[in-house]
Amino acid sequence: MNNYALGLPTIISIYNISAASLAKDLKFSKSTVYDWINQKKKLSSTNLKKLSDFFKIPEHYFISELSEKEIEHISNLRAESITKTVELPISKDSKSLLKDKNLILLKNSGKKSHVDEVVSYMYHINHSIPLKSFVSYYQEEMKKSGIGSSETGTYHKTVLPRYFGLLEKDKNNISITSLGKAYHIGNIEEKIEVIFTALQTLRFGRYNNAVSSNSDVEAPLMFLKSIVVLGSITLNEFGCLLYLTHNMNKSFAEAIETLLKYKKENKVLDLRDHLKELELGKYFDPKFNVFFTDLGIVSCDKKKNYTIPSKILSKYRDTILNFDVIKVDISDTTQNICSTNDYSMSLNNEISNSLNEFSSSITTNSNINVKKANTSYSNDTTLNKSSKFSHTKNNIELDSSVRSNLGWNGEKLIFDNLKNSTDFLSYLNLKENEVIEEITWYNEGFEIIEDWVDKSIGYGHDILIKTNLRLLYVEVKTSYGSTSYSSATTNELKLMFNEGENYYLFKISNFKNWKSSTKKIDIIIENNPIESILNINRIKELVFYVK
Repeated sequence: MNNYALGLPTIISIYNISAASLAKDLKFSKSTVYDWINQKKKLSSTNLKKLSDFFKIPEHYFISELSEKEIEHISNLRAESITKTVELPISKDSKSLLKDKNLILLKNSGKKSHVDEVVSYMYHINHSIPLKSFVSYYQEEMKKSGIGSSETGTYHKTVLPRYFGLLEKDKNNISITSLGKAYHIGNIEEKIEVIFTALQTLRFGRYNNAVSSNSDVEAPLMFLKSIVVLGSITLNEFGCLLYLTHNMNKSFAEAIETLLKYKKENKVLDLRDHLKELELGKYFDPKFNVFFTDLGIVSCDKKKNYTIPSKILSKYRDTILNFDVIKVDISDTTQNICSTNDYSMSLNNEISNSLNEFSSSITTNSNINVKKANTSYSNDTTLNKSSKFSHTKNNIELDSSVRSNLGWNGEKLIFDNLKNSTDFLSYLNLKENEVIEEITWYNEGFEIIEDWVDKSIGYGHDILIKTNLRLLYVEVKTSYGSTSYSSATTNELKLMFNEGENYYLFKISNFKNWKSSTKKIDIIIENNPIESILNINRIKELVFYVK
């Protein structure tokens, strides 16, 4: 018996499939399917069965005027069919399963022009101001620029700059950071370098200054890394990756593998639609993709595939591949909002535990990368390069005990290598027939004696090397992360000045990599540092007396 396909238009709408796709999948002609939809032709019993088998719903739905209850039933059947092939929560009720984890992404404009406007404004103010004053002062500027002037809209324009560490909100005040200053005065290549510095030093899943997220997933890092790994990615595919890593707790590699399976089975759009039903549509509109595109970090073609331009890829490919896109938090992950104090405590604990393990280990190792310092600093490098950026980990201050312990462990690393590594000694530029007779480290034994007091205070150096011809003075500066800048005391500067070529500065960065199998501790050695330190283009900040 032949019947008109009264329910077919509603069914293909629920299943998000076009008439052309249906015709292709079931090997019907397009005109036949369109005739069914427009009720110009009736369905034969054979074709009705084909439709029922394809959609996995009862035949009578296709030839009936569907009630609201029947439409709801079909929607539920569709959700269940997706669940069988795609790893998803079973129904809308499963939203409750997602409440314990909260991945917050940017909600407002991702345009570079908006970022530039706000950063420029704060750059010229150049000091911390109350947030209310910022909103009041800048509303008129926003209105002139045509980018909104409401109080809420004005405040929201600070979110993206804060997300990438260009501005910082502290309680009720807002200020520009060193990254923000470098971003403002830099050309486009230098702006990109600023953003990559932010990507390497800030957190985006937790402890971000702009969003109160509670996730191990570092979304902007994952976006770029997935492009490098896959060659390109759409926002639909990236949204699926966020779901697989954040909600399904898959590793990045597992999520990529699962995504490739979904692509092969044409299930990406099914997953996207179901996630939108679970009110997770934010995964497919992260906003930072717009900012990255405006900067030229990524490009987007007509099919909405995001790729990384060859110029960016050639410079930053290794950096991107080294991104740690899922960072398991060491503090209580049940809290939805973690304060800066929470992060400070967890970071201090992390460093303290790592240092305790290091101090009891053999520290002469091959896990270090040593090079001589670049002492050439021209006028146009001021505040432009990532080596001078100080905005790291939201400027978290280490406890004094942890800071001292870090410094002593850095000295231990240098001392042990000076004593036991011939290659290391080659960086000292010893003269012909010059022989080392004795190496003295003032803080030797700090790891054994409780409540150790720094023994190098007042000397202007940490390690003294006695040769048969002279005395060499070694000062060690240690950073747990990638920070390149250091400070110097009055005694250190005086000794540098007086001893000249007999003085060596050892700058240790990325001390956290001491037991990594893939990453190394970076050590830069500079002889006679006073000559280059007093170059105005190398000074981040100067503190001096006025009498």
